[in-house]
Amino acid sequence: MPIIIQPNEVINGIVYGRYKQDNNLNQPFKGRGALLVTDRRVVLVDHKPLFLRCLEYPYRTISAISYGKVGALMTIKLYSRVGNLSMTTGNARAADKFVSAIQSSIET
Repeated sequence: MPIIIQPNEVINGIVYGRYKQDNNLNQPFKGRGALLVTDRRVVLVDHKPLFLRCLEYPYRTISAISYGKVGALMTIKLYSRVGNLSMTTGNARAADKFVSAIQSSIET
C-alpha cells in the first residue's frame, strides 16, 4: 500500500471483486482487484505476482456512480471521463460504504 497511497491520504472505503474497465481506446480490461476510495481519488488496484496495475480516477473526472444488487452480488458502476468501470462484489456492507463515500465526495 505505501506505493499506492500518498502521504496523508485517508482510505474511506474499499471493495474487492471482479472488475471490467472500459477506456476511451476500446480496449476493455477485466480481472480481479480492489477499488479504493480515498479523500482525494478512487484507485483500482490489480495485483498479481510480477504484475501491478493501478488506475486512478480523480474526483473531478467522475460524473456518476450507480449500484445494484442481484442475489448475493452487488455491482458498482463508476462513470468518468477517463473510462467507465464496473465492479462486482459479494460484500454488500463494504459496497454500501464505498458508494456512500464516493457520493459524498462528488457532491462536495
